[in-house]
Amino acid sequence: MAYILSIETATAAGSVALHHNGVLRSAFYMHNSHSHSGSIAPAIQFIMNEAGVSLQDLDAIAVGSGPGSYTGLRIGMSTGKGLCYSLGKPLIAIPTLQLMAAGMVDAVPNNCLLMPMLDARRMEVFTALYNTDLEEVKAAKPFVLTDEQSQAEWFEENISVIIAGDGAAKAVEPLQKFGIHLKADFNPDARFMGQLALKAYQNAQFEDVAYFEPFYLKEPISKT
Repeated sequence: MAYILSIETATAAGSVALHHNGVLRSAFYMHNSHSHSGSIAPAIQFIMNEAGVSLQDLDAIAVGSGPGSYTGLRIGMSTGKGLCYSLGKPLIAIPTLQLMAAGMVDAVPNNCLLMPMLDARRMEVFTALYNTDLEEVKAAKPFVLTDEQSQAEWFEENISVIIAGDGAAKAVEPLQKFGIHLKADFNPDARFMGQLALKAYQNAQFEDVAYFEPFYLKEPISKT
């Protein structure tokens, strides 16, 4: 019987959710294009109160580990780590692209792969390929949508994929020659983390609270 708090702050559409044995109990959305730093703590308190569960009742804290916004990922990870330290609970890291894939499964046409996309500015996205069992087919990395060599690396003959996320809309035109299906208005969401976090908890797949860092894919640009 596991209560797991999930935190997802990779994009402007941040969210927190509480799951009990993988079943959603409560969720809250933080649509803030600037920062989640001021809203994440009240959001967590809101869902805990709504579910009638105390922070001490939690069995683990799961955090979307990236890629995504540098600032957003740091806020989510530091919040999750702080709770783990203070409550003595384990930390679970769920790749942001994988949790997006978990939310895309219901919209998948037959024989499609899942290709969640996060905007990486200009004509680049962060993406990965998953099958409907949420197993990684191609590992996460940056993808320049207009680069033909990169296209060839991602798309094999007769492949059909569903794309979604804040980087997907700009992918439609350069990738229209491939078998792609767009799932519109889709973002990472802590609600999608329930089963993934539960599986990690059951397998004791925990991170080192002191040393674990978000998966940025690209290092922040120095302002020196």
